[in-house]
Amino acid sequence: MILALIAKAALGWQLLGPGGVPTGASVDPASMVREEPTGWSGALVQTPSEELARAAERALARLSDWPAGAPAPNGMLAALGVSEGDLRQTLAWIVRVHQEDQGTEEDRLRDPAFLEANLRYLRWEPDRTDAARRGISLETDELRLTRYLVWSVAGSPVRTERAPAALYQLPDQELGLTEDQAAALPDLLRSRLTRQQVLAGAFLAGGSCEGRAQPLVWMREEDVHQALLQGTVRVDLPGGRHRFYTVHRSNGIAWDPSVRPHTAQARYWYFHETDGPRGWGPAGLTGAALVPGVSVAGDVFNLGYGLLISLERDGVRRLVVLEDTGGAFQPNLFQLDLYTGVFRTQADFARATAAVPARPHAGILVLRQTAPPADADRVE
Repeated sequence: MILALIAKAALGWQLLGPGGVPTGASVDPASMVREEPTGWSGALVQTPSEELARAAERALARLSDWPAGAPAPNGMLAALGVSEGDLRQTLAWIVRVHQEDQGTEEDRLRDPAFLEANLRYLRWEPDRTDAARRGISLETDELRLTRYLVWSVAGSPVRTERAPAALYQLPDQELGLTEDQAAALPDLLRSRLTRQQVLAGAFLAGGSCEGRAQPLVWMREEDVHQALLQGTVRVDLPGGRHRFYTVHRSNGIAWDPSVRPHTAQARYWYFHETDGPRGWGPAGLTGAALVPGVSVAGDVFNLGYGLLISLERDGVRRLVVLEDTGGAFQPNLFQLDLYTGVFRTQADFARATAAVPARPHAGILVLRQTAPPADADRVE
């Protein structure tokens, strides 16, 4: 069995790009992910169990409803013998252990010995070659860990001098259509306009597409750029109200890592209102509500969705769940992006995330098939 899996992995994994479409390139999963001893001895597990269980439960719900035809949630890990069932069982185990510990003095999800006894550790060696190609230097086994957030910005329901730029809903030709139905349109307006054209007033009076897309909310142009970068924004409106807006569909132009600053990117997203920050979901499935400090964005098409991942630096481990993605991750096998919450100022964000390591070591955690029931070690 083991030899068969090694042979399968050696055949390579066809890298998937935006939307899960093959890029034509391939990688060897066995050279990037391999099982090793966890080395949990003496480690400090930093992640609060309640938040970890909440993220695991939400990701598990999505895996349970995974639509037919969507990219396989176990990605290239399938070549290493990690099944979709393994992902679901691992997340379900996290939820069950936390539930069993409620009302007791135990907190086993922060107990290194308990975790080591029940979880396999698949060390992830990030793709340093691709990182170097993008101008990012990584040491052996180092992962690039960035941080993303939702900015809370001032906005207005109407255009004002202080709020001259808008987030737009989809153009009129595809309102009410699924993404597949819209893609079949002979002349898709959304794909014709760049970020710069929209911000220059393409949909405003006198613009080339006047009135074809309606503004959802108005704000400063720099806040529009941040909303496009982060994917979700909270807008504080007059009268003490606030609303969340998140990306809906893009113009189809890929994120170009060579283009700096990010405001010069041609990629543009149309937005819709949502109930709060949510992660990625395949077509027809709403993304999970994100959990600050636990939810991470990454390459869900190639690594997989719902992975339980250990991030370690200097003896401190943070357990996270992969349940979001973005243009910078399609493909990207050297980076994760930690969701950190909603912030009003850069200073607040810096204080809250000062302890997050920029270059941790990473491993994918999978429930051992021989693991006893979560409560097997209890004494009644």
